[in-house]
Amino acid sequence: MSVFKAHNAPGEKPVLLRVYEQRMTNVVVHLLILLTPLAYKGLRLIPIPVALGVFLYLTYSSLSGVQLTKRIQLLFTPPKHHPDLFYIRKVRTIRIHMYTIIQVVLVCLLWGLKLSPAGMIYPVAIVGLIPIRMFLRRFVFSHAEMEALDSEEDFPEDAEEEEDDLRDVHVPY
Repeated sequence: MSVFKAHNAPGEKPVLLRVYEQRMTNVVVHLLILLTPLAYKGLRLIPIPVALGVFLYLTYSSLSGVQLTKRIQLLFTPPKHHPDLFYIRKVRTIRIHMYTIIQVVLVCLLWGLKLSPAGMIYPVAIVGLIPIRMFLRRFVFSHAEMEALDSEEDFPEDAEEEEDDLRDVHVPY
């Protein structure tokens, strides 16, 4: 079940505060996975390009919510058109771009490693990102910049307001 902010200005898009998991959703998903071998004959009738198109669409639609893709878009957006997000207010634009470029370079290196004959050491390379992040936090970016750039929420400082709004929302269990 989803809980939205109780008080919105007229015309303002409702803000999603929390999502409460239900056990029934997980049970149904796992039952469908369990029944997949029984549906094999029907699944074989779906053309491969159609299945790949569905996966491509799912990939594209899921990327719109990833902060890295938003920051890549910021590289090509003039500063006066940047959205009002927490990390944009707290970190200078050039520092945001530098962090984004470092992340894109590392993702490209990991992707190239995965596709190369040395792809078996891919998990070791993922673990190797930990010291790189520690280096960036210590020598390149300040603690406050890293906290703002790594935040999962677009508006983490609004958390106190959200707690007040939750008291007004009835959530049946």
